[in-house]
Amino acid sequence: MPSNLPSPLGGPPPSEVNLPRAPLARVLAVVQFPGILKIENRDFVAPFQEEIRRDYPLFEQDIRQQLQVQVGLGGPSFVQTPENLWRFQDQARNWRLSLVKSSLSFDVVKYTSRNDFLDRWTRILAAVEHIFDPQITLKIGMRYIDRIEGELLEAIDDMIKSDILGFAKLPLRRHVRHTLSEAIVEIEEGEMLLRWGILPANGTIDPNVLPPTLANSWILDIDVSSVGQRPFVASDLTSAFRALAERAYSVFRNMTTEKFLRVYGGTT
Repeated sequence: MPSNLPSPLGGPPPSEVNLPRAPLARVLAVVQFPGILKIENRDFVAPFQEEIRRDYPLFEQDIRQQLQVQVGLGGPSFVQTPENLWRFQDQARNWRLSLVKSSLSFDVVKYTSRNDFLDRWTRILAAVEHIFDPQITLKIGMRYIDRIEGELLEAIDDMIKSDILGFAKLPLRRHVRHTLSEAIVEIEEGEMLLRWGILPANGTIDPNVLPPTLANSWILDIDVSSVGQRPFVASDLTSAFRALAERAYSVFRNMTTEKFLRVYGGTT
């Protein structure tokens, strides 16, 4: 069914240009499903570990505090409850998988390509389907965070489209310590949270996914998601995640110039 949204919020994506030196600081995928209590139990997580251990042999168990609302005679109260967080990583600690009882996330620091990421993610989803059989998916999301710093920060006037830069454009940029724009936008697949602008030294939008750096940087954070109940079938979810990735790429290309592509190794 054709989309009635203007490009890049709807319609087909542009042809992908591989960027060998892409300034991606983090790429993430997440899937949420109804809580599965046995994921809290190490014995039930062990078979899942065996399915993925060849690729992600490093294992950590952590405790995450969940804030829950309890309603009693005295009115609502907030209670923190502990929740097991299971983490699995490759030997280089580049790829990281995080599992809790109601969601699974996958992220990478040194991103290679869309196909590589989605191929790995598909195998993980298939393992979750096989071991835990969530049956239902509630939300899926993809997130791409680019960060430009150092000498290239001084060249962003030619790499980012002028109407996007705002206060990050010369000569204003030399006097800006922090400027961050944010938009929540409807897209063909669901919704997008978009953030872009200059962060100061030691500044971050989220320390869990974007560690601070020692110098100013310009970031582009594209977070696309689709909310709604659908079957948890790994092969079908892969197609949905690919559509989100392509939408994020469409927005990225709409905000950047041909020089951006050339600087980071792309050929068009």
